[in-house]
Order: sequence, then structure tokens, then C-alpha cells
Amino acid sequence: MNFDTDTAQIKRMQSLDGEKSIVDFESRKKLDLVYLLTRTISQSQDFNQTLSLVLQELCQKMGWDFGEAWLLNRAQTHLECSPAWFAKYDTNNLHRQLTEFRQQSETFTFRLGEGLPGKVWETQKPIWLSDSSQEPHFLRYDLALKYGLKAAIGVPIIADRQVVTVLVFFMGQAEPRDQRFVVLLSAVAAQLGDLFRRKQIEQEIKEAEVKYRDIYENSICGIFQTTPSGKYLSVNPALAKIYGYDSPSHLMESVVDLGKQLYVQSERREQFINQLKDNDIISDFVSQVYHCSGKKIWISEQARVFRDEQGNVIYYEGMVEDVTYRVEAEQELYTKAYYDPLTQLPNRALFMNQLAENLKRFKNNANDYQFALLFLNLDRFKVINDSLGHSIGDQLLVEIARKLESCVLDQGHIARIGGDEFTVILENIENREKIREIAEKILQEFRRPLKIEGHRVFPSASMGMVLSSQYLQENENELSCITAGGILRDAEIALHQAKRGGKNHHQIFNLEM
Repeated sequence: MNFDTDTAQIKRMQSLDGEKSIVDFESRKKLDLVYLLTRTISQSQDFNQTLSLVLQELCQKMGWDFGEAWLLNRAQTHLECSPAWFAKYDTNNLHRQLTEFRQQSETFTFRLGEGLPGKVWETQKPIWLSDSSQEPHFLRYDLALKYGLKAAIGVPIIADRQVVTVLVFFMGQAEPRDQRFVVLLSAVAAQLGDLFRRKQIEQEIKEAEVKYRDIYENSICGIFQTTPSGKYLSVNPALAKIYGYDSPSHLMESVVDLGKQLYVQSERREQFINQLKDNDIISDFVSQVYHCSGKKIWISEQARVFRDEQGNVIYYEGMVEDVTYRVEAEQELYTKAYYDPLTQLPNRALFMNQLAENLKRFKNNANDYQFALLFLNLDRFKVINDSLGHSIGDQLLVEIARKLESCVLDQGHIARIGGDEFTVILENIENREKIREIAEKILQEFRRPLKIEGHRVFPSASMGMVLSSQYLQENENELSCITAGGILRDAEIALHQAKRGGKNHHQIFNLEM
């Protein structure tokens, strides 16, 4: 038996047992710390509280005087100071100094590679400074020197291979790098990454919910959710106000079928749903609806569809804006642009648009679609105007407009295109005789005397007519060259022929004219 050999083996075994004991101790310490921090995180109310508690536990368990956290901003351009921090409290001035250091650090931000937090972010590894007050490249060098901070360590909190937070710790004396402490802190930080990220997401969700609720409750736009069948699921106060109800609950209790109760034209609800079926989203869907008072207002809706995993519609969500002022202003502008202010009939501009549409339809389907243009001019209107005054002349024009409407009804379109000039477009007239019949009816009605301000006025009119069928004699190339202005010119030619023939009758245009 070799005593020396046996002694050496015993010593090696004791050494291994000692190292194993140290490893076991470090592992237990790490596990205990991870367990403590996990429990702390799970019990915290929000992300900032989570950070504060983690910094406090780490400082107290590991003997560091101060801990802070630097968060990656939303744009991921820099690290900014978190509201969470911890400073050791003692009977000396240390706590006051650490507090002042913290207050002056709040103005700092760190880009990638800048300062201790920026370096940790860049390398994604812990960085130890034995004495930060002796490190000129440390950006808070002056503060560390002023407040007596020495050793510092920055450690990254990583989730999904990305740094989300950098924890930084300081103490009041210089310390050489402690590799075992770095390894321990790194292991703990690695376990915290997913927990931090989960807590951060929870915080963002809560903030989003609060923000959405604030927008929902205080928005000046109406916000709603409705079932496909037309029943409100939720409405905000602004929508109730737009429709004239005291509260959201009052609106939801009063309106239980949107199509029948809200829209002036009930088919608008069906059109709303059909557009959502096609696109899943609509915007500026303008409709006239009933106000709680019974009056009618105009709204503009923006909405989208929410579906389940099978693609079935769960509900519609959208926003409503009162656009009564806008619609009425647009209508006023349209009326001024396209309607005669005296007779309320379409003016020359709107008439020419309508005539162009009729002509286009005729060119596309000449064999099945016909129309006729009647051009009327009052006989001796100038004499009436000069002898009885413009007021009576204006009233006469209004009476003539009403007579035209009663004669034509829904058979065509009427317009006043000049002082005493009126036009009528007749659509889908079966034959020439029918057109003559309507023309004679108009002229006969015009011959009836009118009583205006005590005066008996005997109006009459001459009429020129153009039948679209006349242009079928043209070849295809010439037919394509016919314009709305050309048809109006031809009707005016026929009108002059009627006046030369003795007035108070009609004349049909022919190509020889």
C-alpha cells in the first residue's frame, strides 16, 4: 500500500467534494433567488411595480446600494429611465445622495453603445465597472464622482433574443470583478426575461384598455357595436347625444331595430350590411336618420366587420359623425349650381347633363330607346313684363313651371334654361303621335288665362321638337358626332319655325331645316 498515493487521492476527493458543495450552494442560491423574484413578479400589480420590487430584492440580497432600470422606448431608438428604482436606506447621508443621483439621472437617455446601459444593450452581456468614478467614458462620470458611487454592473434582461430592459446596480466602494456574482446575476436575468416581457405586455394591454375606454367615453364621435340583425350591443355617450337621447342606455332601450326605427329609408340598413359583406369595411356611408325629437338629421358612418374563426359575422363596430351641416351645405351649393332659384326647376347646366345622358343611352341602344326634346318659348312675354312689371312676369314664370309639371308628370324632365325658355325631355314615348298629344296638351294648358295680382294674363307659347328617331337616318359615323348641344340647336331651329308660322303652336324638326 502506497501511503502517499492514498493521501493524494483523499485530498483530491475532498477538493472535489468542496467544489461540489460550492456549486450546490451557488445553484441553491440562484434557485432561491429566481423563486423569490418569480413570486415577487407574479404578485406585483403593474410593470413599474415589478421593476421596483425586483431592484429592491436584488440590491438587498446581493448587497448593492442602488438599483435602476433602463427601458427600450417604443421606437427602439434609445434606452430611457424607468420610474422604478431602489436606494439603500441608512442613518447616514447615503440615501439622500442616492436620491439626488437618481433625480439627475432622469434626464439621460442612451443610444446603442452609449454609456453603461447602451453598452449592455449593444453586447447583450453583463458589464462590470470596478470604479465608475474613475471611468471617463462612463457618461455619468461626474455624477458618480459627486455622489461617491464606485462599483457598477449593468445586466441585460432579454426576451425573444432582444434586450427589453437593462438593470444597473451601484455600490459606494470599488470592487474588482466578481465572476461568480456576474454568472449568478446573468443566470437570474435570463430567467426573468420572459417574465418581464409578459408583465410588460400586461401593462401595455391595461394602458391600451384605459386609453380605449377614455376615447370611447369622451370621444366627440359616436361609437357603436351592433348585431347583424340591427340591435345595439354598446354605444358611447357621444352617439346618444348625436341622436338626442339622454344616455347610452336610453338609446339602446329605445332603438331596438336600426333598419325600421333609425334610418329614414329603411333599405339603407340593408345597403349598409351588403357593403360590409363585400368589403368588411366601409367609410363615409351617409344616411338620413331620425333624431329623438322626430326631426331628420344626416350622419356619416365608418364601420368594419368582426368575425369568428369560422368566418361568421359576430358584430359590426363603427363610428358615427353628425354631418347635417355638411350635407345641407352641399345640397345648397348643388341647388345654386343646378337649379333655377325662381321656379325651382333644373337650370341649363343640369338640363345639358341630363340631355347628354339621354343621348348616350340612345347611341348605345338606338333601336330600343327613344326620347324627344321639347323647346318652349313664351309668346309676347316681353310685353307682359314691360306692361305689368317684373314681379308679375316672375309670378307668370312660376305658374308656367307648375303647369309644365302637371302636364308632364313622371314622363320626362323639365328645365328652365333661360328667361322665358323651358325644355322638356320625354322618355320612352311609344310613337310620334303620343309626343304630339303631350305637346298639344301643354300648349292648350298654356292658353288658359291666369289671374296674377288682380290681372288676367293670357299666356301662350311656341314649341320646337326634336325626335331622336330622326337621327337614325344618319350613318353610324355621323350619329356618333351628334351632341347634346347639337340637339338643343335643332330644337331651337324648330322653335323659330313655329314662331314664324304664327306662334302658339309646335313644329317638329326635320333635317331639311
